[in-house]
Amino acid sequence: MTDASDARGIEAVLRAAPGAIDAQVALHRRFRDPLTGATSQAAGAVLLLVDDRADRVALDARARALVHAVAPEVTPQVIVTLAGHRAELASVGPFTVEASSKRPLIGALVGLLAAVALLAGYVAWRDRPA
Repeated sequence: MTDASDARGIEAVLRAAPGAIDAQVALHRRFRDPLTGATSQAAGAVLLLVDDRADRVALDARARALVHAVAPEVTPQVIVTLAGHRAELASVGPFTVEASSKRPLIGALVGLLAAVALLAGYVAWRDRPA
């Protein structure tokens, strides 16, 4: 496998981690230049964007373990940074909404039910036998 394909695989695993929003991985194994004979140093970097409830220490350790499993000679630089807020969800009947939207949604549903009941009453009153 190539460095780029290994990096994409690590990114996919890290993106699936609880609390991860996005991941970027750069991986460079030692390489011996055939023309000059010089050997480049192994290097790696992981940027992990997480939400406010993620376990940053565990994600850092997971990123290091994944890079070590794929390329043992690489000691990665890992940055885990806050990138978003995880919404608090609430359930209203068949709907799942953000918790702050629960009361307005219930109000709207009750209002719509009342409007339907009023319209049904009006239609029944209008079409009553004379």
